[in-house]
Amino acid sequence: MKKLALLYLVTFLSFVVCLSINAAQPRPVPPLWQVYQQSFQTAKYVDLTHSVGDQQLNVRVR
Repeated sequence: MKKLALLYLVTFLSFVVCLSINAAQPRPVPPLWQVYQQSFQTAKYVDLTHSVGDQQLNVRVR
């Protein structure tokens, strides 16, 4: 009975060590173009080069 419990313990600890080694591996950094395609390709852009005045917004300033 003790041998079986020891076998389960060793198996469990081996499994935990294998998972922790796998989790500690550095993940590859994606290239910049891939980041652009995943993040900014479908983004909506706003043109901020034009100034906005009071007349364009129809806002009364008192």
